Amino acid sequence: MILMKLIKRLSKYLFFCFLLVNYLSANSVSPTMYQFEWGYEPELLYKDQYDNIILLSDWEYRFDDEKWRSIRLPFFTDSKKQIHLRTKFKADNLDIQNLKLVSNGILGSAGFYLNDKFFHFQSNDDIAFEITIPPSLIQKDSENILTVQIKEAALPKEGYPHIVNLLREKNFYGILKPLFLGVKKTPVIRLEQSEIDFKSQTPVLSLAYAVDVEKIIPKNARRIVLEETLLDQQGGIIGKKSSSVAVSETVKRNVDFELTAEHLWSPENTGDLIVTIQVKVDLRIMRIERKAIKARHLVSSFTGIQLNGNPLKIRGLNFHRNPLVFANGNYYNTIQLLLKNIQQRGFNAIRFLHHTPDPLIFHIADSLGLLIFAELPIWRYPATLFSNDFLMEHAKISIRNLQYFYSKHVSFTSLGIGQEIPLDNPASQKFMLILKTLNSTHLKNPCYLSPLFTPEPFLKDAADFYIFDAYLPVRNASFENLELDTPFHYFGKIGFINDYSILESNLSNLDKKLFYAKEIKSVKEDFGFHGGFIESAIDWYSEYPTHISEITEDGLHKISDGLFNIESDAVYIFGETDNIWERNENDIAFPLPEIKKTNFFSILLFLALILFLAIYRKNKRLQENLKRSLIHPYGFFVDMRERRIIPLFNSIISGSFSALILGAGCASFFYFYRNSFKLHEIMSIFLIPMDIFDDFLSISHSAVMLTLVFTVIFLLYPLFISIILKLISLFTREKIRYRQALAIGLWSGIPFFILLPVSMMSFQVIYNQHFENILLIVLCFFLIWTHIRMINGIRVLFFARPMRVLIIILLSYLVPLLIFWAVFHPEFFWYEYLKLMLKAGLHF
Repeated sequence: MILMKLIKRLSKYLFFCFLLVNYLSANSVSPTMYQFEWGYEPELLYKDQYDNIILLSDWEYRFDDEKWRSIRLPFFTDSKKQIHLRTKFKADNLDIQNLKLVSNGILGSAGFYLNDKFFHFQSNDDIAFEITIPPSLIQKDSENILTVQIKEAALPKEGYPHIVNLLREKNFYGILKPLFLGVKKTPVIRLEQSEIDFKSQTPVLSLAYAVDVEKIIPKNARRIVLEETLLDQQGGIIGKKSSSVAVSETVKRNVDFELTAEHLWSPENTGDLIVTIQVKVDLRIMRIERKAIKARHLVSSFTGIQLNGNPLKIRGLNFHRNPLVFANGNYYNTIQLLLKNIQQRGFNAIRFLHHTPDPLIFHIADSLGLLIFAELPIWRYPATLFSNDFLMEHAKISIRNLQYFYSKHVSFTSLGIGQEIPLDNPASQKFMLILKTLNSTHLKNPCYLSPLFTPEPFLKDAADFYIFDAYLPVRNASFENLELDTPFHYFGKIGFINDYSILESNLSNLDKKLFYAKEIKSVKEDFGFHGGFIESAIDWYSEYPTHISEITEDGLHKISDGLFNIESDAVYIFGETDNIWERNENDIAFPLPEIKKTNFFSILLFLALILFLAIYRKNKRLQENLKRSLIHPYGFFVDMRERRIIPLFNSIISGSFSALILGAGCASFFYFYRNSFKLHEIMSIFLIPMDIFDDFLSISHSAVMLTLVFTVIFLLYPLFISIILKLISLFTREKIRYRQALAIGLWSGIPFFILLPVSMMSFQVIYNQHFENILLIVLCFFLIWTHIRMINGIRVLFFARPMRVLIIILLSYLVPLLIFWAVFHPEFFWYEYLKLMLKAGLHF
């Protein structure tokens, strides 16, 4: 059955016409457009910064040369085509000299046109931005047409590119966040800076503001009085100050207030401080303004992160970007309810994986007291990309936009500048050093990154602290051996510490609760982290199938590892307190099932050996052939000189047994690492068509299926070689029978007989002692040995030179790969990403 399925698949991928028709038909289908609602008036966040706000919600869209259709924001699509959008607005009552286009972020790279004139390109980074509308392009007396062209980023010049990646969210692009026009305000009193000084035991709030005096006082005035009052959350007066200053065009003022710990913002204390600023002339109040501020002091040191002078214990949850969660829903209301539920379950921090949410989410987190860890979308980039000037420019623009739109939010705890980065490379080291400097200059929040585990030591000054992958294989191998000097500390975790294969099973919710309880205990006790992030806030959709994903009715790959499902309903309830960070796995009486190691490979090879020995004892000719083949790879040639021919049965028996030995050995590796994310990444790169990769996932959990598939593959290889040799013989003087060509491939693998004991115990050795590197070296040695025997056999049969034979064999490998590449068009940086995964090792 497996053989028929394999033949069916091969036949499908051999017909180029079918592929072409399939490709054209797939691209002729109209792309799916997903819509939802924002939930409340998002422009309210910017009412203090802009006048005459026009929320751009009504648009028209089209793909390529299609007709224009109506659509309302927000929306997104998973189409690979470029989408064209247009909307209209009137500017007759607007100050066009100060007109701005403001967005909370766009998914995809976008080109902006006004009345068919290009005026701005926005790179793909999903961060809020502001664009100045050129006054010369605005028509005051008629409607203006604003056009936006959005597409998925593929090259560094278009923004942060999406690198081929298995465990990533499904790619979408579109306008999911508010986009509006507004006239930039020029306030009379501008609060420019508010900082907390913790140098002394008493925290001091330092305020800096500026007053455009000429706009509010009489021309004959010579002096003004500035009076500042700071109120606490209950309206009580913290301090009051005043000063008489000489009149000038702009008066700048710095004032300090002593605070107590109760005045500072924290997850337990989220209230605002109110600063009132009065401008008086001759005891008359000319201007009074009230501004709400949140004050907190955040630093990072080798002992960890400190908030308001106290160590900060991170109890975090990862949050994937899942637009489909909000399709046909209510975006900000859903987010607010979800964050409240997360907080009620004992979490105080949210890590937004590989993206930065819009400022409105930060605003919600400010009021709830949640800490936000946001990230630039620099994830698993090969070292080649870090030498790209475009990427550096995009990063600089991102950090400037973060300073403008995000730095005022006290929930913004730290910025991730790179995740799973090869820091052993000089280009990536330089890149991260520059980003760290930019971050410290503009944002002043600590920054972090996650390095790949490589033999070379990574650069220690590349970030303020590090988040490490703490997947189970890393914990057992590289993680515990990694030594860091101060001022560096472990902070949190990204993945699973315990065996996450449980998440794919049909276990009860009670068992899965225990899994998360064990995760949290490992974070707090096993590693001694001062905080951590566990997976995951909500179920999410991956781009490609994984071993823990399930196929939905819509054909999506849903990963159900969230504390909340796609509908935002709680899945795992942990008791009366509902705080899983305060619970221990011993509180739940039901134990997790243990993953049993298998003796399947040993038993199978033992039984196969008995069968082979039974045939061997009764077949004298097989004994002779085997003895001669151990000496020469071309034993059939010796027989031909004696006018004897090796029976085809003998060739098949010996070839099948050697293929089974090699197949069982390789299957044991794949079976042991069947849940390894890194192995899945590498296999998804080799098996580019996702339906083939999906088949791999379906058999990876069956030792029987893995052994059968690998054995068939290694048995078909001599068949493939024999076909090539037979075809070559048609154009040479030597007339070769097919059984002769087949014998070369089948009898060249005789050295694998020596691998029998190694293959029998390979799974046990890997499981118990982790000697997989030694086993791989031994396997490579035997592969080289068998190829040398094959070259010798072909050389004798064709009277050819060894180098010529070697070239033919290399071409037999290379040509199918080239055809494969040409047909399936691997994604951008396919080769570079593969090198990155291989360099990082199989531990992930």
